[in-house]
Amino acid sequence: MSYQLALCSRVVKTGSITPVLNFGITEKDFTTPEAKSFWNLILAYHTQQESRGSVVTPSVLGLWFKDLPLQDDMPGLTVEALCYQVRRERLLVEGNSAIVAFSEEVSIPTANPAAALAKLQRQVSDLIALGATANSDVSLTTGLANIIRQQKLAQEGVNTARMPWPWEPLNAATFGLQPDDYIVFYGRPKSMKTWVLCKLIAWAFESDLKVLVYTKEMTPDNLYMRTLACICRLPYGDIRAASSATMRKDPMRAEDIARTEAAILDFADYIEKNPEYNNRLTVLSGRDVGNGGDTVAWLNSKVEQYKPDVLFVDGMYLLSDQRRATSDHVRVMNISRDLRQLVLSTKVPLIATMQANRKAAAHNDANLDEIAYSDALSQDATIAARVINDKSSPTISIVIGGSREFKLHGLRINAVPATNFDFHSELTEKDILKAREEDQADVEKKPKREPRLKAPDEPHETNGHRNGAITSKQLEKHLKQL
Repeated sequence: MSYQLALCSRVVKTGSITPVLNFGITEKDFTTPEAKSFWNLILAYHTQQESRGSVVTPSVLGLWFKDLPLQDDMPGLTVEALCYQVRRERLLVEGNSAIVAFSEEVSIPTANPAAALAKLQRQVSDLIALGATANSDVSLTTGLANIIRQQKLAQEGVNTARMPWPWEPLNAATFGLQPDDYIVFYGRPKSMKTWVLCKLIAWAFESDLKVLVYTKEMTPDNLYMRTLACICRLPYGDIRAASSATMRKDPMRAEDIARTEAAILDFADYIEKNPEYNNRLTVLSGRDVGNGGDTVAWLNSKVEQYKPDVLFVDGMYLLSDQRRATSDHVRVMNISRDLRQLVLSTKVPLIATMQANRKAAAHNDANLDEIAYSDALSQDATIAARVINDKSSPTISIVIGGSREFKLHGLRINAVPATNFDFHSELTEKDILKAREEDQADVEKKPKREPRLKAPDEPHETNGHRNGAITSKQLEKHLKQL
């Protein structure tokens, strides 16, 4: 009976490889050729493009290897216990091998025992550091092996990105959406950032990916309506008005109603005939969760349940903080940190939207202090991009405010909901300056609140002070500047 084969069998029978990977089990932990080949087969199926995220089933394994019966997976042991036993066997085998090699070296009459002892010490130290408990540390050898494997896959034409972007300049810079990406699109209200999100949701669905969406700003019906308009290439105004045409002053023409209804019915008929697409797009309603229940831990459970290829979050600042921080800054920081950990642990990339603060309309720099509430987002995100609804043309400017792996000023896409969000042009520094100035001018046009009339006996203000004393608000501002 083999612990190594039992662990492989447990992965196949349960369809769950994540606990084993989280323990830190790698190919090197399997010491027998049969178990090593079995593990490599499972891992290859889990990581290759066509079946990424999946675990080979017993029936498929039986078709491939008819003479390979699944060994007893030792149901009395937990996955962690099996992982421990596999690691323990590796330590024993490599420890014995190191001692045998040492004995052979010192048996030579002219050998230098100090060199042999130093080598044995290094090997023993490495084995002690590895340990028999959960270990996700990556050694230099393992890191190099992972890079070499990725390079070989690329040479064979295997794309390890989760999906390509719909806009070529972003594709060329990033090589696609990567499994560890945490993307934040932020912008002022009415900047069309939600439309950018819906376009990407539709794009992921059309790329045959499994999509999970969290929303609290909109209802699931409204999000589905926008996404469906993008998928069916329908003018959003038409799909929205088709169900309430008699209430409008200018009712839709009969042919427009018929065209819109036909497109939706055709899509519904396609989904009915292809039921595998029914679970390709799932929307989670944050409004329907109990008060404070829509935490990142809750979202993580949904990721485990639906196993999406890409996760979208509409308004990430609306998630609940499981630590229940009262300060918005700390609350959003906690949410961002938890979301980043979710991405790293599940390897499911995240694309989220976030509000930009008023500071975003007050300067012309691509600073990440434009993101509302917290600097943590700019630290956690692999890409943070500001979305600006251009005033001088029907386009959207996507300004890259920060990225870790590439340099790209940004790009401009068409903004015709929902029929045209195609690439328009790359942004230059001059284009970004103009877009920001227009955005700033739009904010400045908003009427200021009329000053409140004071009662005759109310303390008067002198140079921003009441009776010459600084106000609490000004004191707070002064302390922040310090």
